[in-house]
Amino acid sequence: SDPSQQSTGPGSFVSNKRYLTSFARGDCNLYDNDISYCRDACYRTVQLRVDQTESGDYDLRVTREEDGIQVFLKDAFMYEGQTNRTNYHNYYRKFSASLPYGDYKLEFFHNGSPIWPRYAYEVWEAAPDCEGSVIINSAKVVEPELIGGECDDMVANGDMEEGLKGWLHSNTEIDGSNGYLEALEGAGIGGSTAIGVYNRKHDNFGLGTNLDTRCFHQNKLAFYEVKAWFRLEDSGDVVFCD
Repeated sequence: SDPSQQSTGPGSFVSNKRYLTSFARGDCNLYDNDISYCRDACYRTVQLRVDQTESGDYDLRVTREEDGIQVFLKDAFMYEGQTNRTNYHNYYRKFSASLPYGDYKLEFFHNGSPIWPRYAYEVWEAAPDCEGSVIINSAKVVEPELIGGECDDMVANGDMEEGLKGWLHSNTEIDGSNGYLEALEGAGIGGSTAIGVYNRKHDNFGLGTNLDTRCFHQNKLAFYEVKAWFRLEDSGDVVFCD
């Protein structure tokens, strides 16, 4: 419905937040409970799911290209401070932008400087019934240019010298009963740091990390060789497999 009876097209009720009202094509009128009715506005949401381990202070800047209007968005993440769940590979950090029609740039920033969260997986909601919402491919995710040497080490913290930074596992439990990770100083090759995977109950509950997609975009059709060293133990005793 249109409370003011002034719309010439579709309208939307939204929370009275700048990141929602700034891109409206018509006026937004404030009503009860901090709700605004925006005339001639039909919104559709695109969600960017990113690596959660280092992106807690990131902002997503959304810019409409035709007029330069910008908003900054914060992430949604349920498990801040819960180490085991934070390192669960499917607990993405999520940035959501609800947009009417137009062409937009989506860029990540940290303390005012462009940054890239290793990857940004786009998830679009279904097209709404109203006309005039943003369409797929009209919101472009911008990858900042690589600085020299950023792809020299494809696996960030591959030597584990920064502990668990960047490393993930498969376990949704907070107490580690279904698996957890632990940094082990001196347990690696030549006295280096290693990462222990404990309470692993399934073959797919292993160790993993996310790679910077920009490195692959600049080296299309390239082949990569991945090497890793593992030691299997049972209650502290090394297990040798036939």
